[in-house]
Amino acid sequence: MFGFNVGVGLTDFLKWGRVKITPSIGWRYFKYELETGQNRGMVVVNGDYDASCVTLSDGSKQCWPLIAVYNGFGVGAVPDYPGYSYFDADGNKLTDIDGDGFLDGDAYYAAVEVGNWNYAEAEGTFYFEQPDVSHSYEVEWSGPYLAFDMLYDINQNNAVNAYLELGLPSYAAVGDQPYRYDWQHPKSVEDEGGIGSAFHLGLGANWTTAITDSVALSIGLTYDYYTVSDADATTYMDPTYWTDVQNAIFKVWEAAGKTQADALNPETGDETAIWISELAQNGWKDTASSEIESFYKSMGIRVGINAKF
Repeated sequence: MFGFNVGVGLTDFLKWGRVKITPSIGWRYFKYELETGQNRGMVVVNGDYDASCVTLSDGSKQCWPLIAVYNGFGVGAVPDYPGYSYFDADGNKLTDIDGDGFLDGDAYYAAVEVGNWNYAEAEGTFYFEQPDVSHSYEVEWSGPYLAFDMLYDINQNNAVNAYLELGLPSYAAVGDQPYRYDWQHPKSVEDEGGIGSAFHLGLGANWTTAITDSVALSIGLTYDYYTVSDADATTYMDPTYWTDVQNAIFKVWEAAGKTQADALNPETGDETAIWISELAQNGWKDTASSEIESFYKSMGIRVGINAKF
């Protein structure tokens, strides 16, 4: 973590009784790095072929994973998506007794009825473990600010000072996700927002009390909040991986007696092959505007000694 600020102000420009206020303007720069590791979870692809998603009372949604079964092998095999059977806590199969379109009873378990099949696939649904660093981001906030510093001399031995800072910085983040083999490394993603796209609020208060004529004890509290809601995002795709994917698509089309031009036809071609060609033309960058939301919050307590020589 690293940061600095430079500014100019009008010392004690405003006075309110024994309170002195100093307004200032300046530029603040703040940089830090975030890492996550030991990442575990499940990637679920659900086609909702049998209305297998359920919306819970809190508004969240849970879905059974998508499973495809095949009566045959090879490229020509046609997938079938079997339905789920729901059971209550006693193992009894639930049915729609009153014909209202909903199963009667409380569903506790579900099982896939696959019938006769040659093989089954989880269709992109899998559990994963990422033991090393899975995400690494270097984040920067930089831009102008307006601040007000307040000093209140309680007596000759005690004083309180506080500050309020409002800023409109820019936002930039460069990330590496090592486990994404379809993205480039070490720069996988880049997020950017210009000056004024983000907002910074800084607050602080500090109490100072004299121990001797030249030494004082200082105790304070600080709070910072940074936020951005519409930064642009760029993902750097790996050209080797996506070229191989496109070539595999071309081979399937050629095996069906068609050409690469047919696969890239904007109206009747393969959507993935067309998208990969667009990526190549864009320098293997996939961009999206006003997509990123990010924030940073911190609060701290400061205890120190002030000395005058």
